[in-house]
Amino acid sequence: MCRLLLGLWAACSATFAVTNALKVAVGRPRPNFAARCWPNGTVAGVPGTPLCEGTPHSVAEGLKSFPSGHTSLTTAGLAYLALALLARVRPGEPGNTWRTMAALSPLALALYVGVTRVSDYWHHWTDVAAGAALGLSFATLMFHKLGAAKAEEAAPLGPEGSADAPEGGQTVTSAV
Repeated sequence: MCRLLLGLWAACSATFAVTNALKVAVGRPRPNFAARCWPNGTVAGVPGTPLCEGTPHSVAEGLKSFPSGHTSLTTAGLAYLALALLARVRPGEPGNTWRTMAALSPLALALYVGVTRVSDYWHHWTDVAAGAALGLSFATLMFHKLGAAKAEEAAPLGPEGSADAPEGGQTVTSAV
């Protein structure tokens, strides 16, 4: 369990660090940057060189669109959770279709977060796609480096390895 938590922490920490470094280095304007810079709707300054009238904090935050931090962090955490669940479900075994779908369900929440970032006009779709790819990459890397060994030792969640099964993994059926 400690290895799984360490892997989760490492995945989220690495994703956070790389995401914030990229935000500062790239400096891509958010979709709502014009509203931040010219809140009253009129562009001030000499034609060709407009002067931004927004507050310094608002303007600086408006230049941190790429990649999406919310998407990258939620994808890192929820993809790591999905990988840990998949390791216990063992999707290749017969009868585990619903368990596999349930194990993948955290990714739907990560997708929802990404979609809301675009629909709320905070990010471009490419920012969200890059954040999701970044989070998924670190989750996969850290799970295989730190968490997979411990997850494989856990009892599988499936028809043959359920908690009700006796020693040897055989399920007992009774005649009714």
